[in-house]
Amino acid sequence: MIDPQTINPLTLASVSLDNRSQLPSTPCIYFAIDGSGVVQYIGQSANPAVRWIKHHRHSLLAEMHCVRIAYLSVDADLLLRVERALIEYFDPPLNQLRGKRERHPSTDLRESLGLTQRQIAETVGVTDQTVSNWERGVHVPRLTLRQTVKLCNITNRSVEDLANLFEPEKDSD
Repeated sequence: MIDPQTINPLTLASVSLDNRSQLPSTPCIYFAIDGSGVVQYIGQSANPAVRWIKHHRHSLLAEMHCVRIAYLSVDADLLLRVERALIEYFDPPLNQLRGKRERHPSTDLRESLGLTQRQIAETVGVTDQTVSNWERGVHVPRLTLRQTVKLCNITNRSVEDLANLFEPEKDSD
């Protein structure tokens, strides 16, 4: 595992935001750094060049001055753990837009059942990254009937319970 204290994003290889297509196509942690040298965002991808074609933080970063994307090659198996450790250490502002340390209820459910993201992913037939995206609220599950049944079985929840977990009803006025 990487010690976040030993990482200086300002000394890593980088490309300007406009040249993001030149990012590597190998597993990396990436740091969006503004013109003042402040790490604004940290993420991870198995293929950053593709990830940054339409990154969800691009428009916010494009409004800042002289943003560059620094990157650190990491084994694919470690991407999520290293990303979390670096976000915890650097506390970049754009990683906190959903609320400081906000946890999705599905994370609490999974952990209360003693399950890992990988166990959920393997049972349902999706990737670890997909489960991570559900838990971070990036995506809601879009599953086949067979996958839905498997998710209900492993979590001991009904389809309605899971639907409410991922897409709670909005309060009406």
